[in-house]
Amino acid sequence: MLAGTSVPEGYTQSEWSQTVSRTAELDFSLVKQLLDSSFQPMASIRGLGETFVRSSKDGTMQPVAVYVPPGYQPNHSAPLVVLLHGHPQSETQLLAPAYMALLAAKTNTIVVAPWGPARRFQAAWPH
Repeated sequence: MLAGTSVPEGYTQSEWSQTVSRTAELDFSLVKQLLDSSFQPMASIRGLGETFVRSSKDGTMQPVAVYVPPGYQPNHSAPLVVLLHGHPQSETQLLAPAYMALLAAKTNTIVVAPWGPARRFQAAWPH
């Protein structure tokens, strides 16, 4: 995305630049968390963020992109949307476009996009 020069259909140059920047920021936050061996608690995220959750299947740390409305209060219920990415899309690419945060903020919705490695799903799909 960073090396690409063309703007995909449906985006203005500004919107695409912002999407690329937000994707890079999310990915960089994962790298920093790994290098520091310090993972951001999910409960501390407000706005757009990314952290890791431990897989109950194999114990590995798996990335998850999250948008939590800035005014979210843990003691109040809020709608939750779980977005599953396709191949070769990533969890960061799902939440990086500005329209995702705008829609989630407008509806006071928490959006979670977990990383789902293709290898986990290969056995489930018929060949």
